[in-house]
Amino acid sequence: MFGGICLLIIILYIIFIIISPYEIMLWKAIKSGNDEIIEHLINKGANINLRDEHGCSTLMSATKNGYQKIVEILLKHGVNVDADSLICSAKKGHKDIAELLIKNGANINAKDEKGCTALIYAAKNGYEEMVNIIIKNGADVNIKDADDCTALIYAANNGDKRIVELLIKNNANIDNALIYAAKNGHKGVVDLLLKNGADINEGMSDKWTALKTAAQNGHKEVVKLLLKKGAVVNMEMSWEDSALTVAVENGHYEIVKILLKNKAIIGKKELIYAIEKEHKEIVEFLLKQGIEVDTETLICAAKKRNKEIMEVLVKHDAQNGHKEITDVLLKYDSELM
Repeated sequence: MFGGICLLIIILYIIFIIISPYEIMLWKAIKSGNDEIIEHLINKGANINLRDEHGCSTLMSATKNGYQKIVEILLKHGVNVDADSLICSAKKGHKDIAELLIKNGANINAKDEKGCTALIYAAKNGYEEMVNIIIKNGADVNIKDADDCTALIYAANNGDKRIVELLIKNNANIDNALIYAAKNGHKGVVDLLLKNGADINEGMSDKWTALKTAAQNGHKEVVKLLLKKGAVVNMEMSWEDSALTVAVENGHYEIVKILLKNKAIIGKKELIYAIEKEHKEIVEFLLKQGIEVDTETLICAAKKRNKEIMEVLVKHDAQNGHKEITDVLLKYDSELM
């Protein structure tokens, strides 16, 4: 019991020695934005380079909350300029603070635990002026984060055309950016990237092209633009699924029609996908294109127990003078027919 009390006294004494009342008051002043008392506390000997229990420095705390005057006071008194503070300013869009930190020696290309730099966060969060400031101060525009993404990829993904333009003008590598822009339907950014030399048929590590991802996500205008610019419509990629296959699977009827008009190769797989996903309109359309209906296709339809699609197949059977479809469907689900 006595030993425990002694240990507690020693711990409290150490805390008192390391963190004086002035430091405690300094933290409170910084976190509340009370810049009037901070100068006084520093002059009384408060340590401005302490970190809190989360590892956050005094400078980062002031930066995070956008307290520019407090940042200026801390810098004047020689606070350690850590890279985390610059990254935080970029993430929050505090451009004036970012400029102060850069002028005072912040590492402009430093990464956080996610591999992100100040530039990546600025681009990712759409802060154009911040992006411009960081680039002008010598940032490497082609650094990749832990997800293998650059500032340009994030800007393209968000459809932020002005930031994309800014990064391209400053020699950003455009690899893979087109796919991200197409994925989210950003037609203007897709067009801009193509005009600046993006490979229209480039595939990522999983072999998805811009056309395929645009088709999958239903971005008709982007699909039309890519085809107009020369995208290969029948490029079979991962899992042997083409742009047409993923358009069928996701029920994008208009895109299916556009791709077929541009000579996309069609087969049984597309019909099976349409049946499995119960896209009746696409099933009807594909049947009109002359796809052969075999037993595998019929069993798939019967297992789905979708009366409307089964009726479409029976109607197709009757119109073509066959009775195999009706026989199979009756065998598997007579109560629906």
